Amino acid sequence: MKILKSTISFIFFWFVCSCSSPLVHEGTYKGEIVMEDGASNITLELRKGGVATLDGLYGKKIEGSWENERVGGVYEDDVWATFNFPEYRVRLDLRSNEGGLILVKMSARLEGKTILRTLHLKEEKPLLRKF
Repeated sequence: MKILKSTISFIFFWFVCSCSSPLVHEGTYKGEIVMEDGASNITLELRKGGVATLDGLYGKKIEGSWENERVGGVYEDDVWATFNFPEYRVRLDLRSNEGGLILVKMSARLEGKTILRTLHLKEEKPLLRKF
């Protein structure tokens, strides 16, 4: 009886997971972020294969990488995008939203250092709209 219940539970779980449509994050997102040194209109492009492009932050266009946030071995609906500028690395923590992605946190690390430091946004959690 235990085996039958376990089997039925597994089949139900597999069916629900396989039928749910995963979020597709690939695309172009635009928005404004306001930091202590001013506002920046940015464009974030997420392409297949984990390639990301960020345009407008610090007046530069740079290529980096992105991936679905991985927590406990399970993929979530959130995205991490990482960009290596000449002197530092920036990571954007983004959360899915109906209209696009919300920038939850932005961190930076100087080259050769190990600690990511949070960059403070004057307007918290800006929405980057998908186009």
